Amino acid sequence: MTKEELREIIRKNLIDLRNQYGLNQTEIGKKVNKGKTAVASWEQGISLPDITTLYNLSKIYNVPMEYFYEEHTRLTPEDFGFIEGDTIDTSILFEKEGEQSESI
Repeated sequence: MTKEELREIIRKNLIDLRNQYGLNQTEIGKKVNKGKTAVASWEQGISLPDITTLYNLSKIYNVPMEYFYEEHTRLTPEDFGFIEGDTIDTSILFEKEGEQSESI
């Protein structure tokens, strides 16, 4: 793996984790004592967080540090053939005998 490929993997993981937690760049920056511009720089692939910052981010996101260096498949509803507006009948998963549940 090249340095550029690794940088891209880290960049994507930082963006994905931040979005999964519903945080903005300013909020993450404050949590790791960095500015919004530092976080933006990481997410643009211009620079990378130092090892201490990665450690702190791993604690915030509750992932091992290795997580940042690995590619992760991000599955979306479209990956399963669903399109916007579809409903999923989950009653078979949650139904107790004699009860009905709503589909989502």
